[in-house]
Amino acid sequence: TTGTQKAIMLSETNMLVGWKGIEERMDRVDENDVCYTFLPFHHVFANVIILLYALPIGCQVYLCSDIKQARHEMALARPTIIHGVPLFYERIYNLIPPRVLAKARRAAVVARVLHLPLSVRKKVFAALHEALGGRVAFLICGGANLNPTIHQFFNDAGLFIYNAYGSTETAGALCAMTPGSTKHASVGRPYDDMEVAILSPDDEGTGEIIARGPSIFLGYFNNPTEN
Repeated sequence: TTGTQKAIMLSETNMLVGWKGIEERMDRVDENDVCYTFLPFHHVFANVIILLYALPIGCQVYLCSDIKQARHEMALARPTIIHGVPLFYERIYNLIPPRVLAKARRAAVVARVLHLPLSVRKKVFAALHEALGGRVAFLICGGANLNPTIHQFFNDAGLFIYNAYGSTETAGALCAMTPGSTKHASVGRPYDDMEVAILSPDDEGTGEIIARGPSIFLGYFNNPTEN
């Protein structure tokens, strides 16, 4: 937070609603999956997606020790699912040499226009897939805005990124993309049992995000003014 820190009270119901939303939105996950995550466990979304969702299903979970060690660790873990923040995906994109990136971006456009199957995209972008361990089925991004150009590039390369949006007050994600979504500047639709609106939008539709539903927190601890 950029302001005075507040203690947020979350109920079991709040947390389980977040779990239900993930299950409804994401591709099917089972005990054969391997998760690699950058999210610390004091982050509520990590609690929901790892402790309440991935581990009970039987997934193996690897925690990133340092972003500088990520490539080495992913080669060892060979994840099928990666939970990251925009900085991670931008770092990978920016590490591609300019000449190689120019060719890769042209190939990405061809892959999109021709609707090339995933098996072909994995061969065309083999180096990128191998840099992430070689087995990634999908990736999750949250915490800030992901550059739509970078998002489009990963998707065209056969590495589908789910954008998600939420806060601690919403027990993690409030909205998330669904499989096959092509709106790369979007964070997807609200979870089915949540209501979301924009309060007092300006001419461009920008305003305060307000939400209502079972994942909304109980209140700030000992802070009646903010409540």
